[in-house]
Amino acid sequence: MKLRHAAAGMLAAAAIGLASLTAVTASADAKAGPTPHSGDLARVGDRQEIENVMGRYVAPSLGDDFAASVLALFDLDSPKVQLSIASGPTLVGKAAVTGYWNNLQRVMKANGGVLGQHMLTSPVITVSQDGKSARGIWQDNGVTLFGPGMGVPPQDKEHTYTAHREISRYDVTFHHTSKGWKIRSLAWTILWEYEPEKINESAGWISDTSAPLPEAP
Repeated sequence: MKLRHAAAGMLAAAAIGLASLTAVTASADAKAGPTPHSGDLARVGDRQEIENVMGRYVAPSLGDDFAASVLALFDLDSPKVQLSIASGPTLVGKAAVTGYWNNLQRVMKANGGVLGQHMLTSPVITVSQDGKSARGIWQDNGVTLFGPGMGVPPQDKEHTYTAHREISRYDVTFHHTSKGWKIRSLAWTILWEYEPEKINESAGWISDTSAPLPEAP
């Protein structure tokens, strides 16, 4: 009987010791802060937000708020914000970037509300360790439509636009602001351009309205 009581006492003491050790370890882990993997998970979330920014960039509203919807994606509060499109000059600063998109809205309106469509693929995104900046590169397969707004006269009664199919690349840097990830610099480089072709602007996908994007959080 005494042996049983002694064994029971030893098991109880061991259980208390194990519980104390667990509590001490948990306390130490809490003071040590987040695990190394938590930073990796944060960067996964950042990557998703950055992909959404570029998704909105290539699929903006084509209405009267076209320019505003694109400009909302840029870090216009930074004097370093910049834009470089194809072989055009590098535009630096809020006024220059804003002027470009406002002018492009006028071009789009003169084109009958059409500019073209580009599809992003193969993103490579790197987020800085401090989560404040990032860089992304995308391959792009798209079509740009040249019409009246670009000084291209109607081809005939049915084919108003000339379509230029391009293989190109986006090279973009981002800055994490109080309003989320914003584009700090964007360069679009054409790698390959196919021979121009005629597009019937009264039929096909041009006449279809795309579903609106969900509101940004």
